[in-house]
Amino acid sequence: MSAPITNVEDAVAALGALPMPVGDRTLHGPLWSLLDWSFWGAGMGDLFREALADRMIAAVPAEGVAHAEAIMSEFIERRKIEKTGVTVYQEQRIELERLRTRVDELEKAAVEGRAALGSLCYDLEDPGTAALGALYLLSQATTWNETSPDFAADALARHACSVLDKAADMADPDPPEVSFFGDHGSAVAGWLRMLAERKGGVQS
Repeated sequence: MSAPITNVEDAVAALGALPMPVGDRTLHGPLWSLLDWSFWGAGMGDLFREALADRMIAAVPAEGVAHAEAIMSEFIERRKIEKTGVTVYQEQRIELERLRTRVDELEKAAVEGRAALGSLCYDLEDPGTAALGALYLLSQATTWNETSPDFAADALARHACSVLDKAADMADPDPPEVSFFGDHGSAVAGWLRMLAERKGGVQS
């Protein structure tokens, strides 16, 4: 009896010991799906699972595959099984692929929306908090996607600079107004303006 496949090295050895699939023997029928599902349930990753199932099917004579699939079909019909574990697994894979496609579509739309809104906010002197808030959320949701040109980061940085500069003015107001930071107003204002400069803003 062959040793069980417990690691990557065992999987590679098993894969190399089986014949390469030829022609239509690579068709993924019910028996192949059962093998693939079983390997997946045992924790085998995509790298070896489907290739191993291909070669295992290729190692079985065509009539043997047909006989096994006929037994499977008869069993399912006799037990009136509407969905097998394999069927559910296949449906989940199809649904996962559909969701991946949908996520890709939404990410593309979000990146395009970020670029458009970023350009708009950059061109407007005061785009408003709603637009800037939406731009911030889009930017956070698409940090791994880059577009060119994209003024989202510039628009948000400019807004942050403006807020910091205004806060600095409030911290160190002109006389006769008194800073609510007391004697530390000037130091606080200097620190806020330093942050604004780091954001790319101009001192007010």
